[in-house]
Amino acid sequence: MQKGKNVFVPKIVENEMKSIQIEENDSFTKKEWNIWEPNSMKSVHEKTIEVVLIPLLLCDYEGNRIGYGKGFYDIFLSKCSSTVIKIGVSFFEPLSEKIPTEKHDVPLHYLITPERIVSFSPKDSM
Repeated sequence: MQKGKNVFVPKIVENEMKSIQIEENDSFTKKEWNIWEPNSMKSVHEKTIEVVLIPLLLCDYEGNRIGYGKGFYDIFLSKCSSTVIKIGVSFFEPLSEKIPTEKHDVPLHYLITPERIVSFSPKDSM
C-alpha cells in the first residue's frame, strides 16, 4: 500500500472473477492460460473499487470492447459502483468502425495503448 491505495488483481474462484488484494510478499501460482494468480484469498467487495484496468483485444472510439470471450469482466464490472473508472489496456488503437454491443456490455472510460491514452465519453457516467 502506498499513498493510501491498495492494489488488487483478478483471480478466478469457482468460475467467478474476484478482486484479490496483493501485498509486497505475496506468492503467485501460474494458472490456466499462463496467468499468474495470487495464492491469497483476501478479496474486496466490488462496490469499493475506484479504478479497474481491463485487458482487451480491441475497442472502438465509443469505448466498446472485445475481450477474450469469457465475459468475466462484464460480470465483474456490473457488480462495481457506477462511478468506477474503467481503463482498457490494448496493443492496438481503437477501431474506426463501431463494435456491436449487447445489453450486458460495459464501455470503457479510457484506453491505454503503446502509443497513447484515449479518452471516451461512455454511455454511463463517471
